Amino acid sequence: MSVDMFWATIPIEIGVGEEMTTIQEILDGIMPGILGMAAFWIYYWLLSKKISPNWLIIWTMVLGVVGALFGFLA
Repeated sequence: MSVDMFWATIPIEIGVGEEMTTIQEILDGIMPGILGMAAFWIYYWLLSKKISPNWLIIWTMVLGVVGALFGFLA
């Protein structure tokens, strides 16, 4: 369920010419939804360290805006 609630892609391309692929395609080839599962466990770990959920929400928004601005998140 947590994987379905998280949506992000990494559009960074690697390779040249016709062999160009994105990091997201590689991650999906290893295991679909691995990015969402990693985000879930990072949040779980931070919450166990008594980090405020409000700070997690704020830093998630900041990371999303900065990631979209610089192009490493889509």
